[in-house]
Amino acid sequence: MKRDLFGEKIKNKLSLLEKDLRKYDNETFDDRIERIKWLEKILPNCDYLMEFDTALIFEEAKTSFINGQFIATIILANAFIEHYLQGKLINKGFIGEAKQGLKDIVKFIRKNGMLHEYLCKKINHLRQFRNPFIHLKEWEHPHRISQKMFIEKSPPFYIIEKEAKEAIRLMYKISITDLN
Repeated sequence: MKRDLFGEKIKNKLSLLEKDLRKYDNETFDDRIERIKWLEKILPNCDYLMEFDTALIFEEAKTSFINGQFIATIILANAFIEHYLQGKLINKGFIGEAKQGLKDIVKFIRKNGMLHEYLCKKINHLRQFRNPFIHLKEWEHPHRISQKMFIEKSPPFYIIEKEAKEAIRLMYKISITDLN
């Protein structure tokens, strides 16, 4: 602790920004702990063999989830899945196919029976849910969050959190699955 010229302890004054951040940390602490506990149940504590950039995306998606940044989690999970599948296709010699977007990659994988149909459907669902966050869609577009709120009769935060959890699960499942 710092002292003044007379040996008295100097109290550190927090700036308004620091006070706001501490308040935010306190208000969100319990939620973040619960999300960490949920992740510990879903993801085993182990290292994965993958490209460094791909591994960074995986970790960033987890951190985003912990911090309640669910749209970021969904976007990053999509990026991870695309990276991971591209790497797997390249390793199998399908370089041209690996250069496509996720929609075409899944179409190729599906057509060639390289991944279980259930996982292909889950990837497509996640990709479709992500799209309105990346590409502006008209109001009536079925994958916009406003339409999901209307159909599911749920608040947007609940829907996005639910989708983020599914994205984390799918991201992990893809990371431990090899292509046929």
